[in-house]
Amino acid sequence: MLFSLNWTKELLKGKFLKVEEIVKALNLHTVEVEELIKTKKDYLLDLDILPNRASDLASHLGLAKELKVLFPSLKLKPLKTLKIQKKANFKIEVENSEDCPLYLALIVRNVKVKESPSWVKEKLVSLGLEPINNLVDLANLVMLEIGQPLHVFDLDKIEEKIIVRRAKKGERILALDDKEYLLSPEILVIADKKKAQAIAGIKGGKLSAVSKETKNILVESANFNPALIRKGSKILNLKTDASWRFERKVPKVLAKLALERFAFLLGLEIKDIEIEGIVEKSFAKFKPKTLWFDLNSVYQILDLNLPKREIEKILKRLEFKILQKKKDKLWLQVPDLREDIKIEEDVVEEIGRVVGFYQIKPAFPKLSLKVPANLNFSFEKALKERLIALGFTEVLNYSFLAQRLKEIFKIDSKSLIELENPLSSNQKYLRDSLLYNLIQKATDNSKYFKEGKLFETGKVFFKVKDKPFEEERLALVWFGKNLNFYEFKGYLEFFAESFGIKEVEFLPKENIINSSQSINS
Repeated sequence: MLFSLNWTKELLKGKFLKVEEIVKALNLHTVEVEELIKTKKDYLLDLDILPNRASDLASHLGLAKELKVLFPSLKLKPLKTLKIQKKANFKIEVENSEDCPLYLALIVRNVKVKESPSWVKEKLVSLGLEPINNLVDLANLVMLEIGQPLHVFDLDKIEEKIIVRRAKKGERILALDDKEYLLSPEILVIADKKKAQAIAGIKGGKLSAVSKETKNILVESANFNPALIRKGSKILNLKTDASWRFERKVPKVLAKLALERFAFLLGLEIKDIEIEGIVEKSFAKFKPKTLWFDLNSVYQILDLNLPKREIEKILKRLEFKILQKKKDKLWLQVPDLREDIKIEEDVVEEIGRVVGFYQIKPAFPKLSLKVPANLNFSFEKALKERLIALGFTEVLNYSFLAQRLKEIFKIDSKSLIELENPLSSNQKYLRDSLLYNLIQKATDNSKYFKEGKLFETGKVFFKVKDKPFEEERLALVWFGKNLNFYEFKGYLEFFAESFGIKEVEFLPKENIINSSQSINS
């Protein structure tokens, strides 16, 4: 985004520094200066403004405030405005407050449309905007100066009232760029009683545009839902200076300030205008953000050992208001334009960047690295070690149960969880026991080994009253020709006692005993 250094100087008082020092300070503390452009009378700064700073930095006033922070010798000049207390007699309707939480309209009569004065045209041209007429140019000037987009309607071309609503399906509008756009309900429009007159926050319409015959105007200054503007801009493939700002959230406090600044500049340009007043449609009262801030957090987070008085000075330069103080804790009011500051760490970051992050010495984080205890893992590890010591070998199977095994072991389908899209019949169900697949493994291994002891740990899955459950289990199998039940029972009792389990009950499982013989069939 382009900024005029001369224009920024007009908003400040005090001894101005060299352009090289300004560029260096901005690069180190605020935002990257992508390019410095020298013109005949000015320097243009091309700043890469990140989304979190668009609410306060996307204007010459915002840049002036930032330079005031970086260079304490500079002071901000009061912005000249025309205070407007009168309420105009005009109807505004907003169909959805979430789409448009604030809409202001300034009504001005007896205007004269003509060419803008040279100082206005020079500022706009230097920043890439084409002058159109004095009314539209002043609206663009205020946007570049303050950051609030404005739109000027010919009041006499508006039928009865302004309605902020979603576009109707199939609705079309001829925009100021002489292109016709097909609208949809995802796009917000500014309409009158009959039809859409502008694409809200993006582009004005041709039907209500200012012309040489315009005598009375309605100047819009509104606040729109950023997500809605972003979506509409993407659908229409239409990007403008206004949409760029609205997509990144324009602070509500700028809406009236922009109209009063426009009215002041218009009064300088046209002497006999009649300011009828402002119509306001607001759905939420503006409340400044407040938060508690601990002065010690600067040291704890950034390891910057700054004097507490210095921290308070920096906060005041950043336009934080100290509402209350309790020892080292401050109750702060956040600057109106800083939409990005929400928590204490955001304030710490502001102090850090003003001081300079390059001032922070690199250091390892002050953390005690301790591996958290995992009792389940420790127990499972001990369990496997004991079984291996008893001569068992661990087996790993998939968590599925084949249709073939279900039929062999005569498993009741009611307890099984069936997969909706199994890859094969071997993966039709989730296993409800480890034994079935483990017996299959024992059968496969019996072809190559006379004897073997196998075990497996893992989850099984089953249904209880149509609700799925899972459970960790252990299964053991001993295969061979000369098996001794009492020896195997001894293994299990010894294993159980090693974990403090003294009473073990052994029960036969009929469907396994009767079916295991036919597993090879």
